[in-house]
Amino acid sequence: DMGYVTVLLEQPVNLRQRLLQTPGMQTGTGDRLGRLTYVMGNASRMYEEQCISSRWPRLDVAKTFVRQLEASPLQHLELEHAEVFLASLPEQFEDEEEADEWLQIFEKVKQYIIVALMDPHLHLHSTAIVRRFWLAPVQRIAEGSVAASMRALPEMLALLYGTVERAKISEASMLEFLRDIISRGGVVGFEVKSIIESFRDTYQREYAASQLHTLLA
Repeated sequence: DMGYVTVLLEQPVNLRQRLLQTPGMQTGTGDRLGRLTYVMGNASRMYEEQCISSRWPRLDVAKTFVRQLEASPLQHLELEHAEVFLASLPEQFEDEEEADEWLQIFEKVKQYIIVALMDPHLHLHSTAIVRRFWLAPVQRIAEGSVAASMRALPEMLALLYGTVERAKISEASMLEFLRDIISRGGVVGFEVKSIIESFRDTYQREYAASQLHTLLA
């Protein structure tokens, strides 16, 4: 139900993060967040908050999130979108039968997520999302999502190293992320190196101004 995701996106940031237990907001108490006092006007009541992302049907929530993006496209992700989408993902993809559906979801959000890698406010969440897909133990999801990123990743790097004025993470942060992916080896590490080589050949000026060559050594 799109209304459910809409309501979640519109919650105050602290409440949303508690309910989703997003990075930096972990309680260490499983899915029980405890009783908190809610103040409404002159009245106050105690309510028990629970981590809803540990209970919801993740694939259905992710599909609903994507449908909402398609119905109301964004110029770029906001923090609330990154938090909700990350919380909709399983901690680790394990179900081979759902691989194609998750790849379809990644295909529809990849442009938003890959561009968010260079955003200082979204880098933490977007790298976590990308790692879930690219490093998934289900090979079809890992290889399929990296292959789906072959155009979006060089375009994002062109923005990072380009002259457009916008908030950007440091080059060191991006290199750290890419180096970590490449160090895992396998098909995914090879493909990411191939994407960087493609960037080198297509965006020669931006590549020359970067330290990306250290990833290809």
